[in-house]
Amino acid sequence: MSIRTNPAESWPAILNRLTNTVQTIKTDGDISLAEKIDNITYDLENISHQFSAFKMREQNLLDQFSDLDRHRYRRLDADNVRSVLDDIAEDINRMKTSLSQIHGESMNIPTDLSRRSRISLHQNGFQESSILEEKILADAAVNPIVQNLRLSYNKLELRVRICFLFLSIFPKNALLKRRALVYWWIGEGLIETEEEGEHIFQELLRHDLIVPHGNGKCPVINKCVIHPWIRYMLIALAQEAQLFDFDKGRPAFLTTTSRRSCLIGDRKDLSNDNGFEYEYVRTIFNLNESYLNFNPQFLSRTKKLVVLHLGRWQCSPNAIEVESEAFLRGLRTHKYLKYLSLRGISRITAIPSCVFELTSLEILDLKACHYLEKLPPDISSLRKLTHLDLSQCYMLENMPKGLHRLTSLQLLKGFVIGSEALIRAREFDVLRDLKSVKCLKISCGLINREYEVELSLISLPPWLEKLELEGIPLDKIPEWLKPSKVRQLKKLYIKGGKLSSLDHDDTYKWNNVEILRLKYMKHLEIVGLRKLQEMFPSLIYVQMLQNKRGEEGDDSEISEVETNTGFEWTREASD
Repeated sequence: MSIRTNPAESWPAILNRLTNTVQTIKTDGDISLAEKIDNITYDLENISHQFSAFKMREQNLLDQFSDLDRHRYRRLDADNVRSVLDDIAEDINRMKTSLSQIHGESMNIPTDLSRRSRISLHQNGFQESSILEEKILADAAVNPIVQNLRLSYNKLELRVRICFLFLSIFPKNALLKRRALVYWWIGEGLIETEEEGEHIFQELLRHDLIVPHGNGKCPVINKCVIHPWIRYMLIALAQEAQLFDFDKGRPAFLTTTSRRSCLIGDRKDLSNDNGFEYEYVRTIFNLNESYLNFNPQFLSRTKKLVVLHLGRWQCSPNAIEVESEAFLRGLRTHKYLKYLSLRGISRITAIPSCVFELTSLEILDLKACHYLEKLPPDISSLRKLTHLDLSQCYMLENMPKGLHRLTSLQLLKGFVIGSEALIRAREFDVLRDLKSVKCLKISCGLINREYEVELSLISLPPWLEKLELEGIPLDKIPEWLKPSKVRQLKKLYIKGGKLSSLDHDDTYKWNNVEILRLKYMKHLEIVGLRKLQEMFPSLIYVQMLQNKRGEEGDDSEISEVETNTGFEWTREASD
């Protein structure tokens, strides 16, 4: 049957024949070759699914389909297989360009064949698995590429292997944050400290099982992605180990063999929970549910929870909504909960006091709960708490009492200094008593003169290694930030505020500071790199950014080494 005489019936057969031809190519464990085949199959399926809307009488398209069809007659062997695949990819790319010109962007066909280009398209959502993906997952036990990858996986220590399997639930091409992964591993009891989590993250990087993303010149890697073939391997192994249940590559909410449940965007109503194993589940993880509607008794019946991650894990500004914070009262009787994330959930204005009575809680992540106004007056019951993140809670005016009793606290982000809070005498002395805190973030709103005086008199935790300052209204380096007062400091981030100079009258230098970020400090006197190296002798990375570019927040980056808005520098090994 000719494409020119009967295009409506011919094009599906042509696409199907070419897809079958490509999929018969043996890869013998060659990942790059397998990815070429995966890319071509993806694009052929994409064209096939949408082609019924195209005007097949376009002469240009008819010619291009004829060109595609001839590839199935070409001889394929070890010497020419790559060149043939490149020719096929080139013809497909030309066809997609023609289609986009005919129908514009409404057809939503990517014009770039590269895998990396599709990361931005499907970063955080679950798409329907392609026929190829379903086949790979079904045959993972005998697939030579998956088996080859498993050899690298088997070389890892047992604990590293188990931690790695938890990455299996994330969608294809998802951008993952290191800290979110470490928090989860701690909550599951796989590790005890953030340092152990950092070691595991570095091991996965060292074995090329995860790929660093977006760190520019900075030596600190905070984000990563997973190669699609490695993700296939993880899904197969995680299901085999009964860590999670999957349905065609998608993590399941109602599980039969696993004690972990995942919330996916197609389950809008959690008040209808028939079949949910309340007494069995120990982890609930929200993957992409944007609206949470809980049965009032839902949490009160899941008494063995150790991880409740309802908040946002994605690098995304989109908020998650709940009717109200009332559902959190169901946590009152939870004895085992170690990790609670409500990050990025809107409509939470207050945290019920019962949350601060969870005696096993180690990590509480409330970052970017933008409507949060009130915490319980005393949080001293959280004796095991190691991480408390209140950053970007802009309506929270003051900190609760009892912080100094949290002797296990290692990270405190978002120590809030607001404009309307009542000032208690030497209110900030509590920071000095947090002897285990290594990471601290202090955020200031519009504050009055009386608060400025109090702010200038604070004392920082004695073993502080990382300090983030946001909106500090002081124009000179305060006494507590002078080098002799922060001798253990390794990372210093300052964002906004009125600081005009880094000069100080201290005889010491910031000898241990290795990472320095100075962002959006319009009052700061511009300092050259040589002067910074004199003030910070151990400096290995510095970023200065004067004007806001791109997305505001922790994910802001600059790509240029030097621009009219600042500069970025990394010390080379030979320096």
